[in-house]
Amino acid sequence: MPITLEQVQTQLQTAWAAINAGELSYSHDGNQTTFQSLDAMQRHIEWLRGLERELIAEAGGTVSAIAVRFTEGT
Repeated sequence: MPITLEQVQTQLQTAWAAINAGELSYSHDGNQTTFQSLDAMQRHIEWLRGLERELIAEAGGTVSAIAVRFTEGT
């Protein structure tokens, strides 16, 4: 399922709130995402920012192929 700009922005807000609370996990879209380190979580946030920039550039389009590549670790 493609990810929307709104979903990415919500995840960014939730992830930053978790970091600010000293946590290494956050919930989004019914899922719990947990990281082994603060560095790993910050890399994830940078990835989300990249998605956000791309979605904005596409004027609200979707980036399902990028989401799949990240999930697969490629």
